[in-house]
Amino acid sequence: MVEKSVKKSKRGKEEGGSQSIDLTTFLMPSPGAERQVTAQEGVREEAAYLSDEAERIILGELTSAGNKLSKSKLYEKVTRKGVRPVAFYQALTKLVESGRVKRIFDPEIEEYVYVPS
Repeated sequence: MVEKSVKKSKRGKEEGGSQSIDLTTFLMPSPGAERQVTAQEGVREEAAYLSDEAERIILGELTSAGNKLSKSKLYEKVTRKGVRPVAFYQALTKLVESGRVKRIFDPEIEEYVYVPS
């Protein structure tokens, strides 16, 4: 252990004396840090589940709607089924990037239309 002597600062935080500092304390996580990591992992698992479920719901709505659905109508149908907007947009983006859903602009309704590939 290394001992460090602390002098009185201008702000008066500490007054003289000595404080012991162990150089290896930063290597060991604090007990609260373990709880934070597990809580974050739980949120990630939940988000992945919601995204997968949202993908399934989106594909189901597209096929049941005659293979063509505008973004606003798709959003309304999916959010009525309890899918959060964040999960909806993440799932829709993932489906478009993977090529399972195509996004086409329809000039008649002036909106994007989604079609399953």
